[in-house]
Amino acid sequence: HFASRRVRDAIIRTRKILANPGVSISEDLTNANFKLMKRTQEQPAATTAWAANGKIIALLKNGKKVRVDLDTDIDAFFRRQMNA
Repeated sequence: HFASRRVRDAIIRTRKILANPGVSISEDLTNANFKLMKRTQEQPAATTAWAANGKIIALLKNGKKVRVDLDTDIDAFFRRQMNA
C-alpha cells in the first residue's frame, strides 16, 4: 500500500524501468477487471492491454488506444475493430 496516490501512480508509470526479470509491478485489480484485462490481451485485434487507475486500456494493431469496460461485449467489440 502507498501513502499517496501520486506516489503509486509515479511508480506504476515507471514500472518498465523498475521491474527486474521475473518481477512485475501492476495495479491491484478486482477479479472482474483482472479477467477483463486477460480476455482483452488475448484478442487478435489487440497488441497489448494494461490497467490505468482501474480502467482497462488496449492498444490495437492499428495503433488506436481504446478503453474496455466491464459491460463491453469483448468479442463483438474487437470484431468491429478488426473490420474498421
